[in-house]
Order: sequence, then structure tokens, then C-alpha cells
Amino acid sequence: MAKSETFQELDLSNAFLFALVLVDISKHKREK
Repeated sequence: MAKSETFQELDLSNAFLFALVLVDISKHKREK
């Protein structure tokens, strides 16, 4: 039963990390 909750938490953390990576990439592009 708790499997779905854990999966949602992992999905949210993955989306957050993905957003951080995109921001980091955009910063590097601006520097160049």
C-alpha cells in the first residue's frame, strides 16, 4: 500500500533534480 506513496515521492524528487540540472545547463549556456 505504501508502494504508491514511495513511488510518488521518488517521482517528485526526480523531477526536482531534473529541474536543477536544467537550470545548471542554462547557467552554463549564459556564461558562454
